This record gives sequence, structure tokens and C-alpha cells, in this order.
Amino acid sequence: MRPKNFKTKLLIAVFTLVTGSSILVSLLVAQRYSNSLQERATAEGENIAHAVALEATDKILINDLVTLQKSLDHHLRSNPAVAYLFIVSNNKILAHTFPQGVPVDLMTANSTTEKGLTSTKKIVSTNSEHFIDIAWPIFSGKAGVLRMGLSKATYSKQVNQLWMEIALLTLSILCIALIASLLFIRKVTRPLTVLADTVEKIDAGRLDQTVTIPAHGEIGILAQSFNHMLERIKSYTQRLEEKNLQLDRAYNQTRTSFLISQEINSLTNLNSVCEYLMNKLRQIVACKTISISVFNNNKDKLYLFSDEDTIILTEGPARNAYDFFAEKDQVSFVPKSHIEDNFHLPGFQSCEQAVVFPLRNEGQIIGAMSIACPGDCACV
Repeated sequence: MRPKNFKTKLLIAVFTLVTGSSILVSLLVAQRYSNSLQERATAEGENIAHAVALEATDKILINDLVTLQKSLDHHLRSNPAVAYLFIVSNNKILAHTFPQGVPVDLMTANSTTEKGLTSTKKIVSTNSEHFIDIAWPIFSGKAGVLRMGLSKATYSKQVNQLWMEIALLTLSILCIALIASLLFIRKVTRPLTVLADTVEKIDAGRLDQTVTIPAHGEIGILAQSFNHMLERIKSYTQRLEEKNLQLDRAYNQTRTSFLISQEINSLTNLNSVCEYLMNKLRQIVACKTISISVFNNNKDKLYLFSDEDTIILTEGPARNAYDFFAEKDQVSFVPKSHIEDNFHLPGFQSCEQAVVFPLRNEGQIIGAMSIACPGDCACV
């Protein structure tokens, strides 16, 4: 089950972060401590092996095996970390510290290197006991090889003790961190709770809300931003009401356009259609000088309809007019410098600018509706 409360989620996140960090640090410390103990134990073992090998050299050379055995027993008793000692020469056991003899598998578990150097290996007995086995050459290997085993139980006990100390320390740190986190989270989330309550009231339709949080820190900035957002929402609400009115007007315009299309279908000739369209357009725009241009199928003849007259352009002038209107993809404003060459009606020659509505059928230009704007006209 997932926690829904932000405070609970934050507390779980802090708990997970602190616990994970503590466990990771504990593992790293314990691992480094274990490696350090093992290296120290190996170094001490090699020192002991070196001392035993020096003592054993003379005894082996004079074949004093009784004194050799006593020397091994003495070192076993005086060094708690030493688990066993035995000396091998020419595959024969000269002396050992095992009550029931040297295990067969242990004899082959380790040996000096091919160059006659010391070899150290980790071995495990049949009783799952872990040892560090050292094979030390005696008199450069001429007098045999000393095998010594160091029990890992001694430094494993020290590692376990370290684990207990780390666990207690981690638990103490975790408790302190959780208490501090709980107080901090409560302080941090209190403004967020106020903000959430305000949002619920706004969701219920009460837009007259204001978040009262001291204006410092990120939460204060968030509260200020939220209050500004509320002001914008109120403004947007007013704009939406205005947009609704505009949509109503657009609907009425669309409906009017549909009615115009129906009425055009009942007209019998082009003159009647153009006259009807110009009258309808005057009901929408403030400018009254309007013309409609219509091309024939070959685009080499242009009919210009206006209140004053109907003009027919052919060949070059018609082709120029076609190129002029064809480059208009949408409603365009034409400056006065282009009016004289493209509009041939008296009412357009004196205007400051003109507005062109290109008329297309299946992507092809078939004509245009044009409005002449005098200097005092505000075209929308």
C-alpha cells in the first residue's frame, strides 16, 4: 500500500536514505577493517614462521627431531593465533602439532612456489574452520618446508565486535536523524498543508481565497506565485466570459454565412450574386467601397463588379491581376503603392490601402473580394 500523505513519503525517503547510507558506510568500514586485520595477521604469521624456521634449521641439520618437536609445541602454546605447525622434508613429516597426525589433504593444500619462495593461501577444513596457511622454506628449502596455519577465528571475533559497535552507533544516529527529520518535515510541510487546504477550497469554486504564508524561502515564493496565479485565474475567467460572447458572435456569423450560401443558390446570374455579396459585406465592415473580381475558366478575362460600374479586363491586365491575386494565401492588406497597378476602379485609386480576400475553389484562384480603406478608416 503506497503512502498518500506527502509528509509520510518524505519521512520514508529520509529513513531510507539514512538507513541505506549507514549500512553502506558500515559495510565499507567493516570490510576495510577485516582486510587490515587479515593483512596484519598474515604479516605476524610470516614473522612467526620466519622465527620458527630459523630455530628449526639447526635442529634439522643435526637431526635433533625431539628438540624440533618441542620447539613447535612451544610456539603453538605461546601464540594463540597459531592453529598448527608441521615440517615436511622429502615428503616426510619431521615434526607436527596434530594430536592424531597431519591430515592427508592438508599436506597438499599448500607448498612453496616453483622458485622456492614463501606461499600463503586461505584454506577451509572439513569442519568449516578458516585458516591462513603459510608454506615457509627452511634453509632455502634444503632443510624442508615449514607449514603453519593461522586461525581466522581471532580476528573474525574482532570483526564481529566491530559490527556490533557499528550497529549500535548506526541505530543511535538513525534515531536522532528520524527525530530531527520529523521535526523538520513538520515545519516544512505546514505551509504546504495550508496551500493544499486553499487549493481544495478553490476546487470547490471559492476563488476569493488568498494564501497567507510569510514571504521568505521557497515556500513563501510559492505562496506568492500561487496568489498571483489566483489573480490570473480571475482575469482568465473574465476573458473566458468575453470569449464566450465572441463565440456566440462567431456562431451567428457562421449561421449567417450559411444563410447567405442558401440565398446565393437562388440567384440566377453573376451580377445578382456579386451585388448581393457586396450588400452583405457592407453590413459587416465599416468601409463601403467594395468590389468583387471574378476570372473566367481560362483566366484570361477578369470581371470587376462595383457599385459604379462593371469592368472587363482581358489578356495582359487580366493575367497581371491573376498573378497578383494568386500570390495571396489569406486576407492581405495592400499598400497604396500597389493599388494603382492592380485595382482599376475609381473608388480604389483615392484610398490609402485595400484589403483583399482571395476566393479559391479546390486550391485554384477564381477571384477576390476587395475593400477600399480611406485614411480615416480603422480596418479590423
